[in-house]
Parts: sequence; C-alpha cells; structure tokens
Amino acid sequence: MNKINISKLGEQTREAQLARGIRQDTAWNNYLTTIESIVKRHMEHGKEEFDHNIVSKFMCEQEKRMNSGEITFYMYRKYKRGADRLTEMYEKGFLEGTCPGKPSKFVLNDFYEQLVADFLKERNWHQNTCEDVRWTARKFFFWLLQNSFEDLTNVGAKEIQGFIVHCSDTMRISGVHNIKLYIRHSLPTQPKSSQQRYSLPEKLRRFKLTKRPSTS
Repeated sequence: MNKINISKLGEQTREAQLARGIRQDTAWNNYLTTIESIVKRHMEHGKEEFDHNIVSKFMCEQEKRMNSGEITFYMYRKYKRGADRLTEMYEKGFLEGTCPGKPSKFVLNDFYEQLVADFLKERNWHQNTCEDVRWTARKFFFWLLQNSFEDLTNVGAKEIQGFIVHCSDTMRISGVHNIKLYIRHSLPTQPKSSQQRYSLPEKLRRFKLTKRPSTS
C-alpha cells in the first residue's frame, strides 16, 4: 500500500467529512479532538506516514482510559470513529461511513440484559447519556454477578457500597463521581414485567457512598 503523509491524511479525512454534509464546526471538532490526537501520536514516534500499529496502540490506550474512568464511553467512541475514518481514508481514499460498535466486556445474564434493554427503551435521553448509563449499568451488574447476585432481590446498600469501593480502587476520582451519580439517579432497578420492587435509588439516598465498609 502507498505511503501517505499522516498530516495530509488527517486534512483529507476532515475534507471528506465536509463533503458528506457534516457541518463545518462538527468536522473541525472531530478533527481537533480525535484525528489530530492520532496525527500528533505519529509525530511523537517520528512517523510522518500513516501507521496501523500506532493507531492500534493509541486506541488500546483509550480503551484502558475508558475502563479506568478517565474518559467516558462517549469519548472513547469519538476516538474510535476518528481512528476508523482515518483508517478508511487511508485504505480506500474516500469515506463510506463506519460504525464504531464494540461488544461489551461486561457479559450479563438474561435478567440483567433484559433489565438494561427495557430501561433504555423507556428513556428519552440523548445518545451520549444513554451510552454512559448503559456502560455504568453493565459494569455494576457484571460486578453483582461476580459476587453471586443473579438478580436484584438481595441487593441493598451494603452491595452498592461494595461496588463503589471497587470502583474507587480501580478508577479515577472523576470516574467514581460519575458512577455514583448514575447509580443514584439513572440506573434501572426493576424488571418491566416483575411484581417485585427494587428501590436502589431510595436506598442510596439513605446511605453515604463515600464511607468505606468497616474492617473491624
């Protein structure tokens, strides 16, 4: 495959987005927040031409940042779109449109899968908010499954606190703060067809999440 200057490729990708009808401010924002970051990474490695390995390593870093709570899933998707568009422009010379879908690493059982799906269908949130809530819900429910909670029947303040402590040990403070907000206000807490009532937000309001469990 021909060698292409990475800076020129970035500009071509931005121009191709404009040609597809994307607003100029949106195209510039996409370029400055994602594509330019990849271009700069090439320069940091002394590479003036597009390099698949650099793009791949860059995206691995963004995935780690997302999993640690440093960036949101929405921001990860922006980086993924930028990387996909840049790669598509390099390989094809034009943009057809790419989808940055990525299977979740938080594998859930049928109960939790249906709970998340029903809940998001009933909400009229912005797509960015939906993706962040989806990621948080799946992370929380995956943690519950790892701790032998197959549904929410016996989940209470103690378990919620344990999850927050787990997040505190593995994520940045800003990420943990967002987790708390989503659990308190946004997460699904009851199956649509269930007669049982799960009131996790009510339990959270009566419980201080900043306190760690007593070790005494």
